[in-house]
Amino acid sequence: MPTYHNTLSPELAKIASELYPYRANTKMLNSVQMQHDPQFLVFAFNQIVKDTGVYLGRNEKIVLDKIIDMQSKNDRNISKDLYELTNHCNFYWKLYDDCVQICKKHGFTRVSNFEPVPLPLMPTTTKELLALLTVKEIKSILKQCKLAISGKRAELEKRVQANIDFQDLQLVADEKYQQNLADYEVKVIIQKYQYLASFVKFRSRFLMRLTNYDDQIYKQFYVSFKLREDIEKQQIMGKELDGTGFTNVVVNEKICKNLPLFPCSLSYLRLEIRR
Repeated sequence: MPTYHNTLSPELAKIASELYPYRANTKMLNSVQMQHDPQFLVFAFNQIVKDTGVYLGRNEKIVLDKIIDMQSKNDRNISKDLYELTNHCNFYWKLYDDCVQICKKHGFTRVSNFEPVPLPLMPTTTKELLALLTVKEIKSILKQCKLAISGKRAELEKRVQANIDFQDLQLVADEKYQQNLADYEVKVIIQKYQYLASFVKFRSRFLMRLTNYDDQIYKQFYVSFKLREDIEKQQIMGKELDGTGFTNVVVNEKICKNLPLFPCSLSYLRLEIRR
């Protein structure tokens, strides 16, 4: 059994030692895709559920089983599958909610690959409403007002603006807003399942790498940490989430923090040769 005193914090060293026996079960699915022992996914899932405030209720086993199944099939539609398997059930995830609020606070539409679903706005002008409607819907409005429905979209929009007051379109605006709000809520649930699945996948890969960073490695290499793209935004997100963010991922050549820190964060550890 390898030791990790020089490369990992005591907490991460304990995790690496616990998971080390499962490292031998890693296998290559093809020339580029690797499949780890499911225990890495189970450990990552349980860790994330506990540490980031996930509550799935009776759907917890369904979600975990699907994530494990995803690894062998490289399933890109897992979010929609989970949405159906859980009967369209939403779930509480404190970390996701915190990330959304931080984005809102700073006016971020995206941080790394974390991109909150935009909240629909209630249209307050005819122009705003028309931008939300399909051509079919615009023609329906014109037809109800006994106006011509021929022409391209731009012509139809001009006809509506020239002949119909917004107050007469208020009911249409209310219905469209309610429809968009319902669509938004569905998109949020699906996104949360997608982000949870990818978070577990990347955390499991991180845990797998930890089992490789033993004290034998330390003699020849040292670990460095890097952020990929949106570096400033990622630093803001990380610091506001736990007070220190990415500043203490690696301390005195020891890995001290689990990665990724938040869903869709792009960061990596690199081994560098000692000179």
